[in-house]
Amino acid sequence: MINALKAFAVFLILLCIPFFSAAEPSPSVTTQVEGVTLNKLFQWNEQTLPLSGAGLRTQFFFNVAVIALYASPVISNGTNSPLVNFPAVIELHFLRDVDWDDITGELDYGLKSNQTKEELLNLQLAIKQLNDVIKTVGEVKEGSVIVLLLRENETEVRFNKKVLGTNSTPGLSTALLKIWLGDHPVQESVKKALLGKN
Repeated sequence: MINALKAFAVFLILLCIPFFSAAEPSPSVTTQVEGVTLNKLFQWNEQTLPLSGAGLRTQFFFNVAVIALYASPVISNGTNSPLVNFPAVIELHFLRDVDWDDITGELDYGLKSNQTKEELLNLQLAIKQLNDVIKTVGEVKEGSVIVLLLRENETEVRFNKKVLGTNSTPGLSTALLKIWLGDHPVQESVKKALLGKN
């Protein structure tokens, strides 16, 4: 009787082997871009946003940051600026030490390059508040992460998982996206990478 049970157990094990060996391995939940590990999904409250793309921001031959975009499929906003559905998330993973003045300078440059004078005037106070908030941290060290969580009428800024502040000025989130995705992005190769076109 015992030998019969052993034989039956062996039979069951052999029967299961093809099933397990044929099963697909679970897909990785992360990916590597320029040595930076990025999650393929971003969990924001009840919503899960897929990684649209990520690219390397360079300046004067230096690697500055890996920028990632989490958003639903890309749509057109009716001009020539490809944007995404809200909510959307921009992550900046810094590869070197950077002063906040350099960061706010880039934000200002990207905003001015992709907004009309009227739009900039309407966003003037919001931009000042944004710059004031992010300057409170001081120098950004290598390995630091800035996250912009963008809803249609709300922008939240996080630094190394700490919330720095929020702003509910209409149009600010769209304006921030245009820094990297507008008609005049700060770096064309980053725009293509964020849109998954590399």
